Amino acid sequence: MKRLDGELYLLPGKLYFICTNQSSALGTALVKTLGGAVGSAIAIALSAKPGEAPTAADLAALDAAVAQHPGSLVMPAAQLELKDTLWWRSVRCGDQKFGLPSGFAKPLKAALSAWIKENSVKAKGFG
Repeated sequence: MKRLDGELYLLPGKLYFICTNQSSALGTALVKTLGGAVGSAIAIALSAKPGEAPTAADLAALDAAVAQHPGSLVMPAAQLELKDTLWWRSVRCGDQKFGLPSGFAKPLKAALSAWIKENSVKAKGFG
């Protein structure tokens, strides 16, 4: 299992995930278990350094970032199913499924709620 960290970009009909860091699930478990200052130090060591995330000004820049960053994805809205409920926090695109142990951050969830309605995406837990 791998942990993917990155940024989401919401475009009409598509969701872009630009991967900025890949780590093992074991590293993730250690970060969650240790907590406090030690856990924060490990999380910083495992995460992308400031400035590594691509800045995307347009569709061409996003497509280039997907090609340059392993683990990045372009997910068509028609193939997406998003869940953020008490029991499930996941993104499903076609036959791929991605778990989100901490769920969606509040600002992202708010932006996704509007995007879900505009793009007729299957979703649960977005109000």
